[in-house]
Amino acid sequence: MRIKWMAAIIIISFLSLQTTVFADNNKLEKAEFSQQSVTADKNANTFSLDITVINNAPFSGAEFGLELKGSLKIKSVEYSDKTANKAGVTEKAGVYYFGFFSDANKYNGKVTIGKVTFEYTGNADAQITMNEASVITISNDKNAVSEKIFPKTAVQVKRDTSTDSGNGGNPNPYPNPNPNPNPSDPSPPKPTGEKRLEIDAAAINDAISHAHTDKHGIQVLTFDLNKSAGQADSLTIAFPATLLNTTVKRKVILETPIAYVALPANVIASQQLGGAANIELHISRIDNAGLLESVKTRIGAHPVIDMYFTLDGKKIAWKNADKPVTVSIPYSPNQIESKNLDLLVVYYIDSNNKLQIVSNGNYHSADGKVTFTAPHLGQFALAFLQKTFEDIQTSWAKKEIEALAVRNIITGTSEKTFSPQKNITRADFIKMLVGVLGKTEQAASGFQDVSPSDYYFEAVSTAKAIGLAGGTGDNKFNPKAQITRQEMMVLLDRALAISGEQLTEKASLAAFADRDRVSGYAKDSVSKLIASGIIQGSSGKLRPQDHLTRAESARVLQLVYKLLY
Repeated sequence: MRIKWMAAIIIISFLSLQTTVFADNNKLEKAEFSQQSVTADKNANTFSLDITVINNAPFSGAEFGLELKGSLKIKSVEYSDKTANKAGVTEKAGVYYFGFFSDANKYNGKVTIGKVTFEYTGNADAQITMNEASVITISNDKNAVSEKIFPKTAVQVKRDTSTDSGNGGNPNPYPNPNPNPNPSDPSPPKPTGEKRLEIDAAAINDAISHAHTDKHGIQVLTFDLNKSAGQADSLTIAFPATLLNTTVKRKVILETPIAYVALPANVIASQQLGGAANIELHISRIDNAGLLESVKTRIGAHPVIDMYFTLDGKKIAWKNADKPVTVSIPYSPNQIESKNLDLLVVYYIDSNNKLQIVSNGNYHSADGKVTFTAPHLGQFALAFLQKTFEDIQTSWAKKEIEALAVRNIITGTSEKTFSPQKNITRADFIKMLVGVLGKTEQAASGFQDVSPSDYYFEAVSTAKAIGLAGGTGDNKFNPKAQITRQEMMVLLDRALAISGEQLTEKASLAAFADRDRVSGYAKDSVSKLIASGIIQGSSGKLRPQDHLTRAESARVLQLVYKLLY
């Protein structure tokens, strides 16, 4: 038991802290991959490599640290010794660690440790580097001793777009000795990774027969194109214009391996559609290697997609704030991201290669996709962002503050501070709430006490335009007054109704000792917010007349954000 415990300690310390005990006699000679390069078949999304070590003495376990560059992930590790104790893959500072150990020094010499299977997406070149390797030896006094080396050996990975070997991602071991048996015929064209998918009348009729109606009374038609799309990196999905140009309240969902796209009826306005008979939606993966360095630095190896419409084959510049599209991109977060899923965001890459945050981009664990809505098409990228403030490190609302901050929905009181315990003003709360809603409409006229030079002017104007805030009377908004908790609840109730998420269920306020302090105008909203779970009270009280703090604002706004997106 002591040996197993000591070996486990070495494994755990290596994986999490990267500390080890060095041996003095350098018995670990080499650690290497079974190949120096991999050429993956165009249709393959996985490949495997064996790892071998040469140790000039018996040993009981081994550990490795791999650095991955490009669109690579470790899918699984299969050890040759099925009876060994295993440590799962752990990521630290961009290096992925894994290992195994046994109770005795039963391995010696050149040993094939096992097989590592990688996921590989896209066509960009990638690289696997063995940064570290270590062996564990049980000493005569039954202690576990670890010796580490730094091989820095690399495997170059690239995609073969010129042949279709179909052998799971390795170069074809059985090449055709006569690939073009008729020399008078031209060589076959190279695959481009593009595919055109047609949705015909029969498919539409079938989708209608299986359609369902959502809670908003909208007919939902779903077309599962995953199988027919295959491994193509670029898809053109063609369908009759009448599928969307209709008086039926309808939503069309196109499911592909690249993205799921939901198109509302009349997404292309009749004026722009004209007499076009067919609509084509183009979706493609973008090779990150071709992006500007400033863009690559921000998004790393995360997926990037491009989308646009054509009408009868002619590309159009589409924009429709009244009929936005909803896009869901499949994504598997790494271990760091899995602990901070709210920090996965979406960027729009504009025509000037500037990154614009899409504030409604949100990862959904239930379906493993990052979903967002957009009033235009173009290039969109996923990213993992981190932003914090010095004074929120012990705040109970730290995660909510950071999640809204990376989306530019909330800002600090300075570059480094958020002032979580400070009471929030009406103007600042409205600015945050409008940011959550993603609305941009502007009122024809503003409030007397809100100037166009004020940083919250546009947000307050939007709140007036959409019916969120009517002011305090006499065409005034009183922007610098501190907002109360019951005022906040009324605004949240209105905001959800404006967004199509009307709260209808009401809860009794009898359990709250200060229920009589809730003003008459706010009781309905307070009861609905309690029923929804957004507001729970504190120590049996609602504190309706208390002022709202900035930390409390972040907490309730994040709850509303999750409900909407």
